[in-house]
Amino acid sequence: MEITRAFIEGEKKAHNEQKCSIDRISNLPNDVLYQILSLLPFKYTARTSVLSRRWRYLWTSVPVLDFCAGFTSEVDDTKRMQFITTVLTHRQENSNIKVFRIASEESRDPSFEFLHDCICWVVQHNQVEEIVLYLKIVNGRFDLPLCVSECDSLRSLTLAATCGFYFLRVRMATTTIGLSSLHTLSLIRVKFLDNRDLVMDLFSDSTFPFLEKLTILICRGICDLKISCSRLEYVRMFRTDLFRLHICGMRLKNLDVVGCFIHATQSFVDIFAPNLQTFRWKHNYLTTGKYLIQISPTIRTSDVNFLVRGNDISMAMTCVAVNLLCGLSHVQQLVLSIDALQVLSRIYFEDGLPNSFVKLQTLEIQTEGFGKREIPGLTCLFKSSPILHTLKIDISNGSDHNDVWNNSLLDITECTEEQYWESQAQVLSPSLCHLKVVKIVVPSYPMNLMIPESVISVVRVLLQYGGGLQDMVLSSYHHTYFRDPWKDTIGLIEGFPRASANVKISIVLLAD
Repeated sequence: MEITRAFIEGEKKAHNEQKCSIDRISNLPNDVLYQILSLLPFKYTARTSVLSRRWRYLWTSVPVLDFCAGFTSEVDDTKRMQFITTVLTHRQENSNIKVFRIASEESRDPSFEFLHDCICWVVQHNQVEEIVLYLKIVNGRFDLPLCVSECDSLRSLTLAATCGFYFLRVRMATTTIGLSSLHTLSLIRVKFLDNRDLVMDLFSDSTFPFLEKLTILICRGICDLKISCSRLEYVRMFRTDLFRLHICGMRLKNLDVVGCFIHATQSFVDIFAPNLQTFRWKHNYLTTGKYLIQISPTIRTSDVNFLVRGNDISMAMTCVAVNLLCGLSHVQQLVLSIDALQVLSRIYFEDGLPNSFVKLQTLEIQTEGFGKREIPGLTCLFKSSPILHTLKIDISNGSDHNDVWNNSLLDITECTEEQYWESQAQVLSPSLCHLKVVKIVVPSYPMNLMIPESVISVVRVLLQYGGGLQDMVLSSYHHTYFRDPWKDTIGLIEGFPRASANVKISIVLLAD
């Protein structure tokens, strides 16, 4: 009896082990397996042929060929070319290559002749939809094969230089002839060899009538850039030296311009985007010139970060900054840098900006320090934000030890912070009536355990005039071996007069 029971239990155990060892992946449909294999560099995709009969020829019909990764630095271009040749020659006749990605690590002529042949083979024998080329060219110019411009199925094209010290030198006007079917175009470390007039008219409906996404990263040769493709929804520009920028996009929803106005002393910007939802203008130097911003009344978020050379901010530069901010008057969430506050502090706006932020609900200030020179700018924003609900101030580097107003009138009269806030009391009370949440993050170090005085004065004013205030949260990082570093400050803040009886004050000390 015991032997029979042991035998039955052994059979059950063996059956369960066999059940657990079933290859469930191999039973999936080909389309699902293709999707799985498409996530791998093709070097590893090809290795699956040894798994079983089911997998032996599966790799020969995968629709995505990615030769950009999976090779070690020791693999030279000759072996790489041999592998790619083997893959292409073993393709099944009825299979289609939808995505073709390839990288060249050498700048030798044979490598580029081979690359040219590969591209032509893929285009002529398939309905390819995406081509990604990462190229290393030290000298010379790169031109796409003519067959690519005749490829009606191509929807996405990426041209990128892999060498950090060189650019992919391209005549874009001739390279892009016939690429009217593109939906996505990405240019990375590309130097335009075309003349100025050709480049200015390049990104238009006449060249790219169906373009929806445009990325231009670290490119040269396009100081004057005009973008007017009517179907564009996404534009991202990064570290591309510009002097003039003109964008007209009826469908444009996302626009990023980061680090593109670095060397210009005078810049001209004209943006017309009636359906824009997200706008980022970061790390661009504030210059003289003309800014005309016409953006969607339903814009949701914007992140603006000016760079200022020294402390020399002219009235013309201030007008440029004000024009940019006024163009964002309908934004709902706004992130501003310390430079924006300092620019607004230079001049006095009795009733706020010319165009108020009529829909702004969340305002975030990111600043390295906080002192007198930022306070008038912050006051201007309060006056310009009639329905502000949430205020966030993130201070990363303590207070300004050389604290001055940087406003000639306030500096000459030697105005104190208390006197300044008293002069603004009549305007601030109605401006802060909708403010519900305030979150302030301040830095703290072993030698600086107190909240900067200017921050305390802002907290006092917000408590005194914020009639609808519900939450006031102050937080900072502290070393765990300090106990109650803000004890005196907490007592001081809790003793401030409050316009709202329902406000809750929270002090959050976070351990490093």
